[in-house]
Parts: sequence; structure tokens; C-alpha cells
Amino acid sequence: MPTSGAGGIEFKEKDIKEFGQLFAKSISNFHSNVKTASLTVLSLEGPIRKNSFSGTLDEIVPLLIETVKKEGKAAALVMNEKSFTIVSPVASAKDCEKKAANQILIYFNGSRVRESTACG
Repeated sequence: MPTSGAGGIEFKEKDIKEFGQLFAKSISNFHSNVKTASLTVLSLEGPIRKNSFSGTLDEIVPLLIETVKKEGKAAALVMNEKSFTIVSPVASAKDCEKKAANQILIYFNGSRVRESTACG
């Protein structure tokens, strides 16, 4: 189900296989830690996806975290099959002391740039 927010930002639920092997493998690698075993992700669509650049992959993280909190599903910005950001809810994170947590994974040109956990 598409969801939209301020400025016409739109998310569409898509199968992870639509984004290529690296994306599917990356999200599957931490699948055991995510709250749902869904093989879909809320994909950020529209002009922001088409006009994104390497810095956008990091700058979009707060919006993806808010979307995950609201929808309870993984959210992503996928520039192409080798450059993307995934934010996924995790069932537990030892550093978060019973707070909700999200795992953040950023790839650029096929290389992992960031993997971290955000609490709260």
C-alpha cells in the first residue's frame, strides 16, 4: 500500500528481489534480526529516488526511520542495485535498553559504507 508524506514523498511496497542480488542478499543477511520475515520493503519512490546522489543515501536515514516507526516494516531508498539505504526494525539490540531499534545499512557502488543501529 503506497504511503505519502510531506512534499509528495511516496513509499511503495516492493519485493526485495526487484532491486537486484546485492540488495536481496544484504537484507536477507540480517533477516533473523528483523521483526517481520517479510520479503518486501517500503521503497521510496518519485523524484527523490531519481535525483539522488551518494550523500542522499545518508541524509535520507531519518525519514526512513520515521517510516519504519509508523509502518512497522523495512524502508529503503534504492538508487540502483549497488547503491541503497535500508532501515529495518530489529526485535532487540543490546545497546538500546528495551527501546525500539532500527538497523541501518548503506551501500554505495557495491561497497558497504555504514552498518549501525539506531535506538528509540
